[in-house]
Amino acid sequence: MPFRSTAWACVVALMLAVCLAELSAGVEIMRVDQIKPGMKGYCLTAFSGQKPEKFSIEILGVMRRFDPQSDVILFIGTDDRIRRYGILGGMSGSPAYIDGKLIGALALAWFAEKEPIGGITPIEEMFRALKASGGSEARRASGGLFRAKALNLEPYLDERGRFQLPIRLHVPLASATAGGQVVVSEKAAAQNPAFSGLLGARLSPIPLCFVSSAPRLADILSEFGVKGVLSAASKPVKADPDSLQPGSPVGVAMVTGDLDWAGIGTVTYRDGKTILAFGHPMFLAGSVRYPMCGAVVHAGLPSYLYGFKIASASEVLGEIVQDRWAAIAGKIGKKPPMLPVSVSVTDQEAQKTRRLHFGIMRDRFFLPFLTGVVGAYSVWVYQAASGEMTVDWDISVEVKGRPVVRLKDSYSDFDFSRRALVRYLAQPLIAIVENGFEEAWIESVSIDCNVKQAVDLANIISIDVDKKSVAPGERLRLCVNISPFEGGIISREYDVKVPRSCQPGTAELMVFGADSYQMWERIRAKARFVARSYDDVIRILTEAPSHRELIVVLARKASVQMVGRETFPKLPASARAVLSSAASGGIKSKATFEVIQKSVFETRYDISGKQKVQIRIKRRKV
Repeated sequence: MPFRSTAWACVVALMLAVCLAELSAGVEIMRVDQIKPGMKGYCLTAFSGQKPEKFSIEILGVMRRFDPQSDVILFIGTDDRIRRYGILGGMSGSPAYIDGKLIGALALAWFAEKEPIGGITPIEEMFRALKASGGSEARRASGGLFRAKALNLEPYLDERGRFQLPIRLHVPLASATAGGQVVVSEKAAAQNPAFSGLLGARLSPIPLCFVSSAPRLADILSEFGVKGVLSAASKPVKADPDSLQPGSPVGVAMVTGDLDWAGIGTVTYRDGKTILAFGHPMFLAGSVRYPMCGAVVHAGLPSYLYGFKIASASEVLGEIVQDRWAAIAGKIGKKPPMLPVSVSVTDQEAQKTRRLHFGIMRDRFFLPFLTGVVGAYSVWVYQAASGEMTVDWDISVEVKGRPVVRLKDSYSDFDFSRRALVRYLAQPLIAIVENGFEEAWIESVSIDCNVKQAVDLANIISIDVDKKSVAPGERLRLCVNISPFEGGIISREYDVKVPRSCQPGTAELMVFGADSYQMWERIRAKARFVARSYDDVIRILTEAPSHRELIVVLARKASVQMVGRETFPKLPASARAVLSSAASGGIKSKATFEVIQKSVFETRYDISGKQKVQIRIKRRKV
């Protein structure tokens, strides 16, 4: 038995050696079990420009089973340059060598460390990314199948009192971007909360250097917990694909066009057109199609808290095809499709329009977030970032094989929130992409915004009618009193016609703003917010009222039959049976109010609130 075990171990070791030999493509490697404390070597990374430079290291030891069946090689930087800079964001993937043999990628460090001590991901573990299967298409396109109950959750009012479907905004954060997680004892945190984040730090992935030519993009991203660094290129960076060599900067281009945003690390290994980089994941997304770019490094900025390379991303040079635990893997040449997004921002006071164009990385989770960011950022830099502001938008989403989805709404606030605007612009795209029933490939997005530095908020304070008793076919004169943000009271009159088919009895005439109406509908007819197909999802989105609309509803309390999302009035049993069969056999439920009449009126204000008055429907004269 021992002989068989030994023989089997030899076979496995031989197979591993053969695989590594095939993968290494002429590059000599040194496995973890050959590495001893005290060994000296060097790393390659770009401190300036694109050319890799050496800095010396000494091996401190091997941390066994740092992750399941994964080791980490512990090192310290020993020359003056690395001691001055420390381990910088953007060094992830810097190849490490001993005796000219590749041992892995510099990938891990301690947060706020004083000495340049870090961890190296072994190269044999990084090679696994090259052997990973293509896997699912779920993260490759702008769409993907989610579970069927993607929207079957409770809507709610957000912190600004706006009605929201339970749609989650995915922010592109992962361990690789978080900048070093820390573990702090409760006692230490309680005694010194200001410094507790610097205590008890553990070995974590080196942050990628998220760079952009947009000087204020880092501010808006920081509201979502994403660190950003200003790039310093005076003109667009051109890169030769041959420049992507071990030690040179490489990145993932998340946004291109009229602004850029990319996560920059370092190439560890290249074989022909194939590269390995980072030594840790980008977002740990598995099989992907991310745009791969080069970069130029302008300088290193040393810091005890967050040292990083100041760099600029180049044009797209290929695609990242694997985003795995130990590395990302890419192919030089073929470029992945990006989502074209156009944004126009019109200053209502000056009547001037700026038009911008972007390319967005296609990823089911991050595509809506990135689209919301470029839309909100375009508004911000053209107009203002905070204070009193109103934005009206018209979003057009072209979906392959489907009608164009058109959505109009507005957001007005005396304390304008960039974070809220990102969410409001992104949520329709999240609902389309994650519709839960079929893949939705978004071909393009157009966002037209009208902006002014003023508040258009108004609240409904009272309503009245010219008569409390009315016969079917007659008209009511409705007076609505609203209180604008700037003060005073404004009265508006509207005609409301009672349908000739209306049955006699007591009814309620209600006036709503968009959010109050949506919440009332959610209580009245819950089934209208349950999607059972892609078309249902789109109807939920497009049927939502604009915040610049006043909704007038004449209704009476009654238990009303619903089939699917459709409601049916009180009818004879035979008629209900025919209508029910025509409603495609949907799930039956009840509504608590019967809507007799609904009218929608456009206003110049972002309306909120609800008021009602009771009226009596008389018998219709024959």
